[in-house]
Amino acid sequence: MSHRSIYIADLVNGKLRPSRMVVVCFMECEATVHGIVGKVQDALGSYDPVILSDAQGNEILDSEGTKGSLYWKQNAEKFFAIADQDFTEFQGSKRNRRYIIKI
Repeated sequence: MSHRSIYIADLVNGKLRPSRMVVVCFMECEATVHGIVGKVQDALGSYDPVILSDAQGNEILDSEGTKGSLYWKQNAEKFFAIADQDFTEFQGSKRNRRYIIKI
């Protein structure tokens, strides 16, 4: 079993701000975008839609490259979970892309 820290980010004044973190444990067969989203939702106790992104606010899409624990166990990469509505608002303005708060 593998584990991964996922930062929970909120949209505050047009900026993504990490406010919490969850550590999710997953098996190889769960190491997909949908699998990790499900684990984050379980940890939060909420099944509201969330989007996974990298530290630059780019959505992580389910693809061959994001399947498997090798991708999700990268230490150099920070992963964020953002409420779907906040993510849509954040992406709506291109100027906001410059203001992601890195932790």
